Amino acid sequence: MEERTAGIVPHLSKSTGYAKSRQYTLIATDRRLIVAQLTAQMMEEIKIQSKARAQQGKKGIFGGLLAGKVLTAEDIIEYTNKYWAMTPDQIVMETPGNLALEIPGISIAAVRHEHAQPDEDSSIRADWYILDIVSTQGDYSFNFDADPQDMNVLRSVLGEKLVGDGRSRPIRPVSTGPAFGQGQPPPPPPLGLPPPP
Repeated sequence: MEERTAGIVPHLSKSTGYAKSRQYTLIATDRRLIVAQLTAQMMEEIKIQSKARAQQGKKGIFGGLLAGKVLTAEDIIEYTNKYWAMTPDQIVMETPGNLALEIPGISIAAVRHEHAQPDEDSSIRADWYILDIVSTQGDYSFNFDADPQDMNVLRSVLGEKLVGDGRSRPIRPVSTGPAFGQGQPPPPPPLGLPPPP
């Protein structure tokens, strides 16, 4: 049986030093979790695509001002939807920084919610979610959004291996599949989940 993509989780990151991080996208299939690196070249491609969409009037006034200068959540989702049209093997081979973890080799994927220490001078409180994966191929840790759609994708392929809770409400746009905003049909529903409304 052919390996099938179950869902895409954009916006993973891993700290690489003081105020620096590497960006990733997680592609869940029925056989493995593929962690695809978002390279500097890809980020430039995203900015170019964003600017082109703005020139076509598809980003609104505020989005048009940011287009080509700042990567927005919508820009990254639009770009990572390309993975719906690629085979899992093509995704793994896309860049040398990509990683594939076989699902049977994953013993646990734990979601942790962490908070910054409260600041007496501010009412703003930073928080973030961390995905820790323990597998026979090694242990990995990524910051991620933990939006409901992310958790559904992970739960659909990992089942009880996924522990912890994500956000109760999304903080970013929801990807509808290969043609996000372009009028093409959405991808098949994630494994084990009902089709989207």
